[in-house]
Amino acid sequence: MRKFFLPLLPALALTACSSAPSYEDGTYRARSFADSHGARAEVTMTVLQGRFQDVVYVTRQSDGKLKDETYGMGLDKEGESVLYESAQRAVKAMPLYRQQFLDSQSLEGVDAISGATTSYEQFKDALQKCLDKARR
Repeated sequence: MRKFFLPLLPALALTACSSAPSYEDGTYRARSFADSHGARAEVTMTVLQGRFQDVVYVTRQSDGKLKDETYGMGLDKEGESVLYESAQRAVKAMPLYRQQFLDSQSLEGVDAISGATTSYEQFKDALQKCLDKARR
């Protein structure tokens, strides 16, 4: 019985590998859903030789202003920094989500960071749109 199945193993392995999606080389852009304040994530993904080479991930406030190291300043009462720190947690998560994706070459390889859940969901949403555009 074993002799019958051994020649089939390479064919089965190729079939299993070919079910993974393939992506066309190029640069793809997408925006996420708007959060409760109207902010959106923007993702630009580059595919080269079927691999993800780069992902640029930024988030813009509803007025179009980039969320950066100043995002959240002035939201707190005098002497408090809770809201600013929370806002900055999302900003600091952006490069981490990018790196997790590039390292794993998979959206499933990106884990949410505590305190930056909306940022995570927006990243996934915009990136999935890019993946859908790039899929062959």
